[in-house]
Amino acid sequence: MAAGVELTGRTGTADRVNGILLYFPTNTSCDSTSSSPVKMPRRVKQRLMECRSPFITTSEDIQARVQQAEENRMLLLKARRKRRAAVKERRDHSLLHKQGDLLSRKLARCWRRFVQQKRTTYTLAKGYAALQINGKSIKPMPFEQLALLIENSTTIQTVKALLDRFETRLTLPHSSTASLSGPYKLDNIDHLLKRLTSLKRRGRPSSSSLGKEGPKSMGTTVKATQNPTKVSRYPVRVVLCAYMILGHPDVVFSGHGEREFLLAEAAAKFVQGLEMLIKVVLDGQTKSASMLLPKQTFKSQLEAFDAAWCSYLYRFVVWKVKDARSLEDDLVRAACQLELSMLQKCELTPELENVGLSHDKKAIQIQVTEDQRLLREKVQHLSGDAGTERMESALSDTRSRFFEAKENGRPMETPVAHILSPSLPGSSAAHSVSENEKLANENEMLVNEIVHENRDAFADIIGVSNGDQNSFQTKVRETLENAFWDGIADSMKQDDPDYGRIVKLMEEVRDGLCEMAPQSWRQEILDAVDLDILTQVLMSGTRDMDYLGKILEFALVTLQKLSATATLDDMKETHKKLLIGLGVASQARESSSSGSFIESTIKGLRFVLHEIQALRREISKARIKIMEPIIKGPGGLEYLKNAFGGRYGSPLSDVSTSLPLTIQWLSSVRGSSEAEWEEHKDSMSALMASQSRSSQLGLPPSASLKTGGNVPIAIESAPADFLSSKKIDVLLRLGLLKLVSKIQGLTDENLPETMKLNFGRLRSIQSQLQKIISLLSKSSNVNPSSTMECLVTSSVKAVTELLDSVEDVGIIEIVDKCYEFMEGYCEDAAEKLQASKQVMANMLLKSLSAGDPVFERVSRAVYVAARSAVLGGTMGAQGRNLAETVLRRVGAALLVDRVIETAEVLIIVAKVSGDVHREWYLQVLNNVQDLNT
Repeated sequence: MAAGVELTGRTGTADRVNGILLYFPTNTSCDSTSSSPVKMPRRVKQRLMECRSPFITTSEDIQARVQQAEENRMLLLKARRKRRAAVKERRDHSLLHKQGDLLSRKLARCWRRFVQQKRTTYTLAKGYAALQINGKSIKPMPFEQLALLIENSTTIQTVKALLDRFETRLTLPHSSTASLSGPYKLDNIDHLLKRLTSLKRRGRPSSSSLGKEGPKSMGTTVKATQNPTKVSRYPVRVVLCAYMILGHPDVVFSGHGEREFLLAEAAAKFVQGLEMLIKVVLDGQTKSASMLLPKQTFKSQLEAFDAAWCSYLYRFVVWKVKDARSLEDDLVRAACQLELSMLQKCELTPELENVGLSHDKKAIQIQVTEDQRLLREKVQHLSGDAGTERMESALSDTRSRFFEAKENGRPMETPVAHILSPSLPGSSAAHSVSENEKLANENEMLVNEIVHENRDAFADIIGVSNGDQNSFQTKVRETLENAFWDGIADSMKQDDPDYGRIVKLMEEVRDGLCEMAPQSWRQEILDAVDLDILTQVLMSGTRDMDYLGKILEFALVTLQKLSATATLDDMKETHKKLLIGLGVASQARESSSSGSFIESTIKGLRFVLHEIQALRREISKARIKIMEPIIKGPGGLEYLKNAFGGRYGSPLSDVSTSLPLTIQWLSSVRGSSEAEWEEHKDSMSALMASQSRSSQLGLPPSASLKTGGNVPIAIESAPADFLSSKKIDVLLRLGLLKLVSKIQGLTDENLPETMKLNFGRLRSIQSQLQKIISLLSKSSNVNPSSTMECLVTSSVKAVTELLDSVEDVGIIEIVDKCYEFMEGYCEDAAEKLQASKQVMANMLLKSLSAGDPVFERVSRAVYVAARSAVLGGTMGAQGRNLAETVLRRVGAALLVDRVIETAEVLIIVAKVSGDVHREWYLQVLNNVQDLNT
């Protein structure tokens, strides 16, 4: 028998019928042997009873039960994770506690070892205080006792330990890059420390060695800084020297100059800062005397101490450099004295041959050589190769002076050669002589320009710009200057930088300041612009813009003191902007920006050199303005006469040997001068007769009366009788006119000796005459049609401006300028216009060639017009009218003003040369007359 219970429900998305199937046997017969009927299992029976229950279980109930079971499971897992996390936390806490105990024991052990071996800052300061070395105790202490106390090993060790601790406390916070942006930045003083600690002191190397021995790369600099033998920031002996200077300055210093005063002042401030720092360490932070100032903490006082130390170290190095130079001078002087004594006793020849010397003289020579070798080693140790070179130069100078005095038969006035300091300008005698000669030539040129009253040339000599920024010379000057500074920048950007040119430029800055400043400022300038220290800074590869900025700032402040009061405010404002720019570059240096360092260095040096040059020009202008009335009088002519006589000899000497070019020049003019003078007088008479007839008929004169330039009336308005009585003046004017009328350009080699100073002026006159000839040749080739004739005037003016503005203008440029005014009136095609230009260019080129009839006619007309103005004068009407008449014949009356201006300059040159060289000209003419006879 089978029976079942049906259960319906929903699982997933489909309906399914569930049920329980029960099977009962159909055999109901009872076995006689069975004792009891078969019982239903309890679980099945219970299940059947539940199905018969009136409460039927649905799918929602089952789903709720499943969800509840899942939530119970998640709660169980969460509780299990919490238990595990709590166990791990207890384990980690226990481990951390154990590690903390271990670290605390290690820290305590390290601290005990540190206290025992290196001691605390407080202990070190207390040990230093026990030495009783302070500002109050050293002053009554005798110098010998103080020296013994300072030289004691215990004192040195105690002070060194304290200073090393201060250095560690100062540099440790600045070791990270983040701290560099703080308010206090460590000054780079490595170059000063190297000057103190180097065992072999070296002088300033040459320019070539600066590039070869400079920093190879930044990697080399890093390796140098990682050297285990790093120099201490606070050398103990230098620190203790501050107490020696403070307590006994009279014993320490051999002199009492400004350098010693500044060092003593810096030492006092440094000692005060050190004692205040020790007081802060021992007593804790102290309150400031002013309520506005913050409390003096250890950090703030340590920074103040370091700043005072940097100032003191710089003054100390400057003083030691002077002391070393003084010692070097003494050693060199001793070597020269030994050399002179040996020369006097051994009676050596100029070749220093020791042939025929006795045994005693040879012994003296050997002993002197040995002593000089020892002195040379000391100089080498003190100043390096530069010092030995100065010593050898002094010995050579001593020998030459001794033999010169011996040849002249007189004893040496100064037994020892004067030893010049290596830092002072003008150390070389030959250099000094060349500078004196250059200065004399410049003075002579200045006087010559003032006498000729040529303001433009005067401005060129003293370096004053005429304001024409578009001129060719200005552009060339600017291009060369930019190329010069670009070359310096490129040499500094190389892997092997060459800083020699920077040092030379800084030397030029120093020498320029010394030249313009009073003598009392000289030593201060030499101290501030120390080339040896600058060389150390550049060769160290640190790119210390701060040190360069201090030098440039000192130079600018000195220039402000030397400048006029009227320009002081503008200078201060300009200098302030420059220093602000350098400060920005100094901050950029912290980010290892080598480009900003090079750019700032070039910018600062260039600006300072320009300021020095400008101040020199102002000083020169002021001095010349004071001397100008004297120079314009007889004093200027006398100065030129004496200078010419010093160069070429007196007028009574053999002029055929001293003035050959002048003789050749005057002899070539003398034969035709009388004929040209007569021709000029005939032309002048004809012009005056023509003007007389015109006035009788009531006609206006042929030309309006105009005056010339700044030519003295006493020269140009001179009558013909005056010129005829002064044959030499006529000869000079005609000779100069023939010189500048030549086709070949004038050169300094073929110029007469009396005209050497006026070489530039005569070249300019020759250029003006050639421009006039070019204009006349161009106008002669213009088609005289009605269309072209109206444009001649405008075209001539345009070509004139072109010739004046462009130095080397060509034929094509002249033709193009002419046709700029003709294109609007010309209806020809482009091909015909281009052909016309080519024809005109060929004609113009031909007409400007020697031997061409047009060129000969034009050149002759310009020469006669210029001769009329030169001989007839430019201030009156006669010379101008005659020149205009000559130019009118060739259709160039518009160019009379240019001819008159050229003649004015020639007249002045002839007049001044006649006044200065008249005695020499008379001798030359006598010599020429003797040769002709």
